Amino acid sequence: MRLAELHVESYGILRQSDWSFAPGFQLVYGPNEAGKSTLLQLIREVLFGFPANSPYDFPDSAGEMAARVRLVLNDGRELAYRRRKGRRNLVRGEFVTGGELVDEPALRKLLGAASADLYQRVFAFSLHDLSAGEQSLEQGDLREALFGVSLGGMSRFRAV
Repeated sequence: MRLAELHVESYGILRQSDWSFAPGFQLVYGPNEAGKSTLLQLIREVLFGFPANSPYDFPDSAGEMAARVRLVLNDGRELAYRRRKGRRNLVRGEFVTGGELVDEPALRKLLGAASADLYQRVFAFSLHDLSAGEQSLEQGDLREALFGVSLGGMSRFRAV
């Protein structure tokens, strides 16, 4: 699965901004306080959920904390959804072709055994995370994740 597009409605200092991501390695750079870390955290949370209390939920922001994404799955299907912070109906979306609706449980199923922690340690990390890499490698299920990816996914690895 890869992130193809991200539209930020309201998240920290990011408001009404669009981002496109090509296949392959992505490097986001810019001056201090430009919103790089905020963008990285938003990507993590748009996939796995917004916490109840977030430093990115500014009380003076117009509208609710939310973002829209378009993901390209490994089988080529495209999924577009919107995630918002709240208590109910947090994810609403559909597959671009076919129109099959997707909600929070369906998205969780598509993500398989991936977790926000695993995603941060393996796929979306900051310079701080990178400098703490050795410690990160020793934590949790990273070895399992790497073996799982080589076997075609975490759920298949766990079954084997």
